[in-house]
Amino acid sequence: MKKVLWFIIALMFLLPMSAHAVETTDKLYIMIDLLDDGSIKVREMATLKGSYNGRLRNIEYKNLSLPHFTGRKEDFKGSDIYNGSGIRDLKIYGVNYGQGLDFSDLNNLSYPFKEVVNASNGTYGVYTKKTYSNGIDLKVYQPSNRNQAFYIEYIVNDVVVKHDDILEFAWNILGDSYQENIKDLKVRVRLPKEDSAMRVWAHGPLNGEITRLNDKEVELSYDFLGAYNKVDIRMTFSLPVLSNVTKASNVVAFPHILEIEEEKAEIANQERDKIRFQNNLVNISTIVWVVILGVVVIYVYIKYDKEHKVVLPSPYYRDLPNTYGPEVLEYLLKKNVSTLGFSSSVLNLIDENVIKLEEISGNKKDYSLIKQEKNLEKLTKQEIEVIDLLFNTIGNGSEVTLNEVKKYGKKASSAEKFMESFHHWENLAKKAGKKEGFYQNLARVKVFPILFSCLGFLLFFFHLVLETESIWMFIVLPITFGTIIYFSLFKKRSESGAMEYAKWQAFKKFLLDFGRMDEKELPEIVLWNKYLVYATVLGCAKEVEKQMKIKMQAIGVENQDVDIYRSMWMNHVLRSSLNHQINQTINQAISSSRASIAASHQSSGSGFGGGVSSGGGSFGGGGGGGRF
Repeated sequence: MKKVLWFIIALMFLLPMSAHAVETTDKLYIMIDLLDDGSIKVREMATLKGSYNGRLRNIEYKNLSLPHFTGRKEDFKGSDIYNGSGIRDLKIYGVNYGQGLDFSDLNNLSYPFKEVVNASNGTYGVYTKKTYSNGIDLKVYQPSNRNQAFYIEYIVNDVVVKHDDILEFAWNILGDSYQENIKDLKVRVRLPKEDSAMRVWAHGPLNGEITRLNDKEVELSYDFLGAYNKVDIRMTFSLPVLSNVTKASNVVAFPHILEIEEEKAEIANQERDKIRFQNNLVNISTIVWVVILGVVVIYVYIKYDKEHKVVLPSPYYRDLPNTYGPEVLEYLLKKNVSTLGFSSSVLNLIDENVIKLEEISGNKKDYSLIKQEKNLEKLTKQEIEVIDLLFNTIGNGSEVTLNEVKKYGKKASSAEKFMESFHHWENLAKKAGKKEGFYQNLARVKVFPILFSCLGFLLFFFHLVLETESIWMFIVLPITFGTIIYFSLFKKRSESGAMEYAKWQAFKKFLLDFGRMDEKELPEIVLWNKYLVYATVLGCAKEVEKQMKIKMQAIGVENQDVDIYRSMWMNHVLRSSLNHQINQTINQAISSSRASIAASHQSSGSGFGGGVSSGGGSFGGGGGGGRF
């Protein structure tokens, strides 16, 4: 069961890592003005998230993979007539912007960047350019600490096509080489004059929106665009809008374009319907899973987690409920043992005269633990391991000081020895606790709830792949992790274990009310040290000790029996000092072991706006980009 839990914890770290593998362009705003000769003036601004030295931008004016235009209907899906003929008037600036980038910031330019042959990271205000047969590659040096947006301006020649009946602008906004997610993409295209006959379409991922802002301007927008996605835009408008276009098809185009776009819109809408159905199915499945999982949690809690109800005849239990050691009591309380149980076991061995505690002369902060050979016969296996660890592993065989215990774990070699002995004691103590039958065996019971919880990972995967952006996408993982952890860790005491637990809680209540008890109700003073041993595991030792000291003074024990008072005082010193030292030793041992491991070597439609149609990238232009 522990392996399953560690696997789940590992997934919690791996999933966020995989989700952030792609860098993010925060905003990419592009303004395209159609010029009278059929060229286009492009101005784009971009802001990047995170740390960077600059921005990479690949601008293509020609798509070399397009077929030759012959005037057939199929050619209007994409052909070389949509290619531009070159790029000119390149300008690059930084943009000073306020709270959020907007198209109005196109006017907030700094000074022009200078073209250089090469530059080093950290340089500002320069760029390099490589020219190819179909475009250019830019490397713009503007480090993130400048807090400026990137501005690139250029003109692409001969983009608009003149048909016999209309003018057409069809252009790839982005190709499939843009390496970053874009959080906010907006593209505006403006005609030089109004045209009520203007139609517009866009193609790419279906979460985009193409809108006619007026008879002169359109806007394509994406709230999120994943990396490596193609996006293009197409506009048709009347012949008089641009008077000097030279690239002509010499065919009637609009009926073909409209038919093609209606086919694409139908396919896109069918895809949207399919996606909506899939999203609804995943959301409904998630809701059903959550409801059933809730029922499973309630059932498991009532039947296998909720403790048996125990009624005791009295709220107090004045005698020790059982004779097993404090480490076994810790297992009853937590189903686990720790350094608390170990140090309490040492205290118990002192109380049983198996270990003698002596103050070291001249050193009030250190004490000797001396093994008493005559009292070793009746020890449990875990108590024998305590003796072996203290006196044979750390000490000289018969004696050890608290400082020696504290210092032992500082070296890696001795720390490993200590850890080996401590884990051996830990296993023996757990076996002793299991032997008492305190807890029910629920390993088989946990299998189905854990497997059913793991369905949440599958549902989250579907939410992620389908990009549902439903609220269930964001809560399914916490629910999954939470229930898996609960189903892995819940435990239930047996009826006898519940009875034992109730008795010890009643005994704890008696200890906490020790100072209010009448002297006749108190046990013999000789038992008080034993009570302090178990009070340590019960977590009330300090309160009980204070009340015992007050009670001893009230009945004059300090004057009657110095040895008892001194013994109690010594126990207090041991408990506050040895507990800390044992914990510190184990922590040092663990740190030493981890440091050694860390030091080792690594293994090797209509045109009046609306949703975007699928299949972007059919026209000329486009390009990609990223950062460095």
